[in-house]
Amino acid sequence: MKIVYFTILPLLLFSSALAQDVAPTNDEVLKKFGFTEFFTIIEEDTTFFYYHQSPGTNPTKLVLYLQGTAPDPLFSVEKEKKKFATYRWFPGDYKLLGEEYGYVIIAKSGISSIQRKEPANYKKYHQLNSLDHRVKQADTVINFLIDKVAKEVNRIIVYGHSEGAPVAAKLGTINRRITHLGFWAGNALPDFYDFALFTNKAVAQKSISTSEAKKNIEELITEFKKISDNRNSTVAESKNDYSNKRWWSYSEPPINNLLKIDIPIFVQVAGKDESAPIESTYLIPLEFIRLGKENLTYEICAECDHGFVVGEKDMWNEIFLKFINWADNE
Repeated sequence: MKIVYFTILPLLLFSSALAQDVAPTNDEVLKKFGFTEFFTIIEEDTTFFYYHQSPGTNPTKLVLYLQGTAPDPLFSVEKEKKKFATYRWFPGDYKLLGEEYGYVIIAKSGISSIQRKEPANYKKYHQLNSLDHRVKQADTVINFLIDKVAKEVNRIIVYGHSEGAPVAAKLGTINRRITHLGFWAGNALPDFYDFALFTNKAVAQKSISTSEAKKNIEELITEFKKISDNRNSTVAESKNDYSNKRWWSYSEPPINNLLKIDIPIFVQVAGKDESAPIESTYLIPLEFIRLGKENLTYEICAECDHGFVVGEKDMWNEIFLKFINWADNE
């Protein structure tokens, strides 16, 4: 049974700068969007990250966004009708923040941060694409910025969406500087549990038979056993496919990490999530209550899809501002 699991992007994740006759340099691209490039070496990989703050300010709060799984650039330069346009491929949340905030996002390993015509190094991407590597990247980036760049920061707000959610959860158990954590459209249990849950939902909706469901779940279990037996393989059939290494690393149940965290946590789920079923996440508030933990805020957008879109209405900005207001008051 072939399984392909990828994140549906939360929004139309790009905006265009003014077109120009000459291709802009990387510095010009970053200047247009208000970011500064930094890099550090992690496990022989050069990790690039991009920091924004309002000119002339000294932020006291830092926001780190952990994006989903798609191996996409952060920025791109494209030639259109003899002119060059510049695009940003992640949400514009940083534009919604006040001057007291700094904002940072981390590029994917093997993927050009500012893409032009050069091909991405998908082999490197798959070799490094794992939960632990992304956590190590984020931990290093936070410490670098606080120690060397944004030295007056005393509040660190981390939020991860989709695949970024379990990264945020595990990061919260490691980096003690984080003060507030956002877990958005993530799954409480591993991906393969979600697949089995979706299969049973399909039976309830009468879109497949019980015998088909039985066969699918048996194949899921067999496939997971194969992944376990070859868990270090970094081979993937395409850029949007996953290696065994990636599958295995994310089989660690995110709820286990969430329960280890004592700082305030904001869990945002979507009632019509087609990638991370909401039914899986009900376990989160129930376990927090059972264990007497009171650091959880659990929010449901009943009509939202995986990217927090309701019909033609994009709810992302509204949810982000609610999250930031929550962090400011917790």
